Amino acid sequence: MKFDAHGNGGTVSGPLVTAGPIAPSDLTCTTGPGSASNNLSSVNIQGIASLSGISTSASGATDAGGLQTSAAQASVGKLNLLDGLVTADGVSANANATDDATGKVSTTGNVTLTNVKVAGAAVTSTAPNTTINLLIGTVVVNEQTSTAAGGGIAVNALHIKLFGGAVDVVVGHAAAALVPVGSACPAP
Repeated sequence: MKFDAHGNGGTVSGPLVTAGPIAPSDLTCTTGPGSASNNLSSVNIQGIASLSGISTSASGATDAGGLQTSAAQASVGKLNLLDGLVTADGVSANANATDDATGKVSTTGNVTLTNVKVAGAAVTSTAPNTTINLLIGTVVVNEQTSTAAGGGIAVNALHIKLFGGAVDVVVGHAAAALVPVGSACPAP
């Protein structure tokens, strides 16, 4: 199996600005174990995103029994998005892919949220793919998607889409996969 793991603090895409991935950590489609990490004290994209305390990691490891694990993590401390539309004291996303003795890959993902508010209302659910509808778009909490034909998972702590997707902001992205040798790895 090939290890594939990616973590980043976020991405921003809009009509006037594109930024990110912010503080990326990548272990890209490799047959050998390894790790990468990144930290950034803060980033400010005027009127769109203010993030602080960004930390990311990506790793692949093989245990003594030959079983493999691919893992990624992304965390962001205080954040203010879109002039206060979304605020938090912290968010993190984790993604893991592990194989068993038969080569079957299982995946897990989760997020941790601290004092997250959307349009001033507290977010209390961290269930996968929790969608909060706004007049101008959506905020998805703990967005999880399967990748690599089921051998991987991508987790976004927060995913904000406004104005029909014209503004697209992701905070706390982690993706991990174990991919058979000879197969293509998923996009980060």
